[in-house]
Amino acid sequence: MITFEEVNKVLRYDEASGKLYWKIRTSNRINIGDEAGRLNSSGYAVIGLRTKTYYAHRLAWFLSTGNWPENQIDHINGERADNRFVNLRQATNKDNCQNKRSAIGVDKENRLLGAYFHRPSGKFLAMIGVDGKSKYLGYFDTKEQAHQAYLSVKRKLHSFCQI
Repeated sequence: MITFEEVNKVLRYDEASGKLYWKIRTSNRINIGDEAGRLNSSGYAVIGLRTKTYYAHRLAWFLSTGNWPENQIDHINGERADNRFVNLRQATNKDNCQNKRSAIGVDKENRLLGAYFHRPSGKFLAMIGVDGKSKYLGYFDTKEQAHQAYLSVKRKLHSFCQI
């Protein structure tokens, strides 16, 4: 594992902007003061150090606190590239999942979080996950109504969520 001294030698973290900058040239393509990293296909900023790729939010936490995070680092506002220190917090996997902002799966572009089309009824089903189990919230005429029902319950059951 890379040490604090090694990271601090090559990177400077601006807590207010959430950006990391190179302190030294680590290759011919990098200049001192350049912003470090790139966005990966999942929208997270990543930085290569010593032949390994690190998430920028984990490096930001490390440089700010002097300690590697014990668990995951959650982006409070749900923006994966927003690495301002005020937007970062340690989280368990369960906590981090509670702060999910968008639908996943095959039809994620056409679906609102918590709303699923139920073909037999022709209506939209609202569901939420609680402690690894699905809780059914009812059927609705529109996906927006199902999504609103989901959000209402999410605010009550998922204390870690900021929606």
